[in-house]
Amino acid sequence: MACEGQHDDEQDKRQVFTLSQETRTRLAQRFSATMEILDGESDRGAAIVGGALIEVAVDGALKKYLIPPYSKEDEFLDRDFSVALKIDLAHRVGLIRPKERRLLHQIRRIRNDFAHDPNSQRFDDSTIRDRVVNMCELSSDFLAVVVKGLREAAPLLGEMASPHAFVESVGARLAFQTVVALHCAGLEFLYGEIEPLQPLP
Repeated sequence: MACEGQHDDEQDKRQVFTLSQETRTRLAQRFSATMEILDGESDRGAAIVGGALIEVAVDGALKKYLIPPYSKEDEFLDRDFSVALKIDLAHRVGLIRPKERRLLHQIRRIRNDFAHDPNSQRFDDSTIRDRVVNMCELSSDFLAVVVKGLREAAPLLGEMASPHAFVESVGARLAFQTVVALHCAGLEFLYGEIEPLQPLP
């Protein structure tokens, strides 16, 4: 019997072939738009803005899934929910898989590294670089879902078979941007697949 992880991988690979051309175009547009936003930033800006874009994407998925608030005061996601808590909540309610949860936490940690030490952090720093390699490793399953629809927009995705080789080839900064853009695109695709919870009568 295949383990759960193997089953998920096979399911992802089948899903690639069910994406419509319209969906693939939308994924590519979202990917390219995110890359363009991050291209214009410094290393610190790319890390902080990348983390913010991921938070917005997770927020969107949660708000699409959860029962809508009855009033503005009832919107608990707008209270003191940290990014870490939102990521964990998305995982606990089944919107993201364990690997993606770990990946999003790595993006959050990189964002925090730059935010808390603005003068010395660079993507070439060994700690940041190692985290980016780990991000690429954690993205390997997810790539199977979106990469076919994005190759034209980003030919460099064809080089992501080996995370270490990919980071060596394009650099930690571009690798970080690529993974962030992939997951922003993927979470946006998820919005259309989510069936919202219904309140009890």
